[in-house]
Amino acid sequence: MLAVAVEEARTGLAEGGIPIGAALFGPDGELLGRGHNRRVQDGDPSMHAETAAFRAAGRLRGYGRTTMVTTLSPCWYCSGL
Repeated sequence: MLAVAVEEARTGLAEGGIPIGAALFGPDGELLGRGHNRRVQDGDPSMHAETAAFRAAGRLRGYGRTTMVTTLSPCWYCSGL
């Protein structure tokens, strides 16, 4: 699971951004969404890696049984997500 988040962080770094990656997994280990920090690339202070992973996953009925894996401890903003 962590390998997916690390791959996303490397992608962000290669784009000239902040190297933080995240991935959201379902209870069975299925990858639901992945993303990397795009604050620099998009000029959007809310585009954290966790936000990108949630957006990529799309709307789910609930997130209680999912697992978010990140390359950095989530900030207050992402923890509230």
